[in-house]
Amino acid sequence: MNATTETLRLAIATNDALTRDFAVLTCEPADKLPWARYSPHGVHSATKDKTKALQPYEDKTIANIGIACGHSGVAVVDIDHGLNSAEELDAWMKKHDFPPTLAVRTGRRTEYGIHLYYRGAVPQTTFNLGGCTGEVKSIGGYVLGSGSRHPISGELYEYINDIPLAPLPEVFKKAKTYETDKPTGAPDTFELVPASMRNARLTQLAGRLRNQHLSEETIFIALKDFAINRCEDGENYFIQEEDKLKDLARRAAQWNAEPLAPLVTCGVNKVLASVNASTPQGYAMTSEEWAAKDFSAEETDSLIGTATNAIIRPLTKNLVLAPDKAFKTTFLMRLMASLAAGVTIFDELPVNKAYKIVYFHAELNPTEIQQRVVASVGGVDPQGRFVHVRDIKTHLIEESGQQFIAEMIVHYKPDVIVLDPWQDLIAGYDENSSKDTSTARLFMSGLIDTFKVTLFLIQHEGKDGSKGGRGHSGMAGWRDTLIRLSRKDGGNLVRVIVEPRWGEKVTLELTLKDGTLAPAIISGFTTQQLNLRAFLKEHPDGATPQQIADGLEMTPDACKKMIQRAINDGAVTKNDAGLICELKKGEGQ
Repeated sequence: MNATTETLRLAIATNDALTRDFAVLTCEPADKLPWARYSPHGVHSATKDKTKALQPYEDKTIANIGIACGHSGVAVVDIDHGLNSAEELDAWMKKHDFPPTLAVRTGRRTEYGIHLYYRGAVPQTTFNLGGCTGEVKSIGGYVLGSGSRHPISGELYEYINDIPLAPLPEVFKKAKTYETDKPTGAPDTFELVPASMRNARLTQLAGRLRNQHLSEETIFIALKDFAINRCEDGENYFIQEEDKLKDLARRAAQWNAEPLAPLVTCGVNKVLASVNASTPQGYAMTSEEWAAKDFSAEETDSLIGTATNAIIRPLTKNLVLAPDKAFKTTFLMRLMASLAAGVTIFDELPVNKAYKIVYFHAELNPTEIQQRVVASVGGVDPQGRFVHVRDIKTHLIEESGQQFIAEMIVHYKPDVIVLDPWQDLIAGYDENSSKDTSTARLFMSGLIDTFKVTLFLIQHEGKDGSKGGRGHSGMAGWRDTLIRLSRKDGGNLVRVIVEPRWGEKVTLELTLKDGTLAPAIISGFTTQQLNLRAFLKEHPDGATPQQIADGLEMTPDACKKMIQRAINDGAVTKNDAGLICELKKGEGQ
């Protein structure tokens, strides 16, 4: 049996069920059990959404197809025993004056199993009529759909009478219901689960127990008690089928259980739950899956940088470190304005597209923030994508402060968040404490995983700059990229060194101009212009903008702007052939 062919066949069969307006759930390959990976709530995971229903086949699995009867508005008369041929089925239906309807032959081969689909959902029941026995599957029940394989015979379920659904005959509407658990306050007498419904009830119970994160042994004990005390054939069934119950308990213990609500909630878990955030999604895979996983797309992704030289990647932790009064905020606000506008401001840090930014301020007063904002966006248009938040509630350890941060992220839906500065955002707690700082780091990591944001954090440098930032050393190991700033001799010149874990460091020489940082002028030219001139020395006949972009690892757009500024500043020129050349001494004005 070719797996690819089987997957395609099952996908076509599932799509066919959806076109009939059936709600489908995913069952395990060649089995009747709901597959917890795709249908964690059993029949209640049934869907009419095409994308969800076909996901197992996109994943190249050969999952069986379940039809949720009640969710589909149908009742399926499931004839298990009493028939041996299509002729006997026809005679039985005519004898009881049942109208012809959509019919599927099941994979059962010891007898002639049939599913008769009728319009209208009703409570489920069993029947014994004219020598045929079985169940009416409807509200709360499901059957394997056409295209599925029988778990024992391996034969396919197939349509044998593909016609519109007829109304359900009245005889099948006189249904009895069977409770899986005695309701609170109910009398001690209750109706036993019939043998025909036993397996479905046991499977349902196993799933519910697994979602309470119980062990295989505990699940088996509970199933044994239910089978003996709540099922029609009780003790006899358990004696004969003990191995089946053990197998069901073993399989249930391997299902993906629903997350348990914590007994005590604190920190990021409580905050994220309160804002209805999605569960953080990481990577939980076997060694073989790790080996087969292709991370190349994620590895080459770049928030700042080029496709071949990612300087700052999405979903990373970026630490901005500098002494007091070293223009940390000034630099970072200008860089964020660059990202928000989707425009490269610093040639060494190329930006490829625009991002939504939320900048949390905890140090500057509102007037200072206003002045910095005006200066940071000079010459670019963020188009509303650069949001500034200043509120005393903002905090990385206190629950109310975490709640506020999460609510702002939910409201604005940013791609990037900035927390400025670390020391003010953990005010009242010990920055040298492993417990306090790890709580804050865990929360920040939770924000990245849950909301899929890239995070920048400003931290003051300690007295000994060689030892990194103030406070616990865990911060150094936590970060992905380190951005260091140093102010030269207390003047307006600033050196910025960007050190990604995965690449070479990038150095910028900047100067304070018009309230923000701009490329510094060194010997008449900016650092980038000096790099351009050094490149052109190796190309005495000139170079095209694309050659320069490739040589300096810049985006074409950033390179074009850099060349134009260099021409305007007299650093380079363009010859008659349109090539960019170094401006020789004595040329120009």
